[in-house]
Amino acid sequence: MDEKSYIIITGASSDMGAALSKQLLSAHNLILLDINENSILNTVSMLKSIDTQSKILYFSIDFNDISAVGKTFQDFLKKHDISNISGLVHIAGIAPVLPLKSTEIDDWYKIFNINLLSAVEIIRVLMKKQYKQSMKSVVLISSVAAHFGVKAQIMYSVSKAAIEAFVRGAAVELAPIRVNAIAPGRVKTNSMAVFIDDTAEKFESKHLLGSGSAENIADILYFLLSEKSSWITGQTYIIDGGVSVNALMNEK
Repeated sequence: MDEKSYIIITGASSDMGAALSKQLLSAHNLILLDINENSILNTVSMLKSIDTQSKILYFSIDFNDISAVGKTFQDFLKKHDISNISGLVHIAGIAPVLPLKSTEIDDWYKIFNINLLSAVEIIRVLMKKQYKQSMKSVVLISSVAAHFGVKAQIMYSVSKAAIEAFVRGAAVELAPIRVNAIAPGRVKTNSMAVFIDDTAEKFESKHLLGSGSAENIADILYFLLSEKSSWITGQTYIIDGGVSVNALMNEK
């Protein structure tokens, strides 16, 4: 009988999701969720080329269809008779660049659905008795943007600030399950390639240690899932290469 617990990763086909999956592969079974089925199949294929023995389950899900997220997720767990789940990492998210005057209410609904509320729906399922007893750690991805005003990214900043508020409240309600967040600075990933321009390079230069990598973030996520973080809950760790302490950040 396989006694490994399952770790759930949303946004699993992202660079961060793939990097974390590789770190977890030998010690845990994985449940990988992503909106893009082809991308997640590529991630699973990559992982199986590394370790053919580990159990990797996956399915595509529309995180914006908030009314269906919880049911779809619970149906998947029932179908595969899964109960031994020890962790959840919510990486799925979007970061639209849109000035406030150009936003519409549906834009706000969408970013909150994907960045926060889809995680809430998954967590609500995991708080059912048959899953809750094995749960140990929940980690959500915030951003340094939650702590600064960023032009044309007000929706993103607000959604990430809401994640940090949720983490504090959920840590109180769900104890002894640990609930934490990390707030990355600029991380070089495929999804950020669209922002590689003069402005992005200037912002990157404000990071005292340079821009980060998906592996830098995966290292912290792995720690927060592990028993080495057994006395940490309700916290947001800023992992940003020093950009948030750089007094010269706003200089031209």
